[in-house]
Amino acid sequence: MELREQIMEIFARHREEPDGAWGEDDFLTYLVRPDGKPPHRRFRWKYRKDAFFDDLQTEFSVCFPFDVYDHRWDFPELVAYVDERMQKPTANLKMAQSRLRKSKYSNNNHFLILNLILLPLCMVFNYPFNWLYLLLPISLNMLMLRRKMESIAYARRLLRQIADKIRRERS
Repeated sequence: MELREQIMEIFARHREEPDGAWGEDDFLTYLVRPDGKPPHRRFRWKYRKDAFFDDLQTEFSVCFPFDVYDHRWDFPELVAYVDERMQKPTANLKMAQSRLRKSKYSNNNHFLILNLILLPLCMVFNYPFNWLYLLLPISLNMLMLRRKMESIAYARRLLRQIADKIRRERS
């Protein structure tokens, strides 16, 4: 199967309407809206777009820099970029190692700090249900921690896959 067809198949898997029409210019807008207009629900579009790029990386054993996710891609341009990345396995390996390192040491404990500020305030002012005020920051902190763990697991899986591909090519 040709690279272009494989990318089209991955793209169709992530679309809301897999069989709908789409254009090659700024084709990522067609992930959510079949008419290609800018999406109204940006979070849903970002989630689908990130999942699409993650599948591209996993499928082709490449690692993209983070700015690739925000670039406005034409379809032929993306196909050429993936092909170019496939030709540089050691650069992909270094980028995957860097991504794993950044994932491990990123600080996402903003809500934990908020908890440490709110706890004494709740105790001083003696609110009747002060534990409810802490529930939201604690749950958000747990959500952020879960996302961080998923990011680390994905980076490890991608690094292992790229390293295995390099070993197979060398032997």
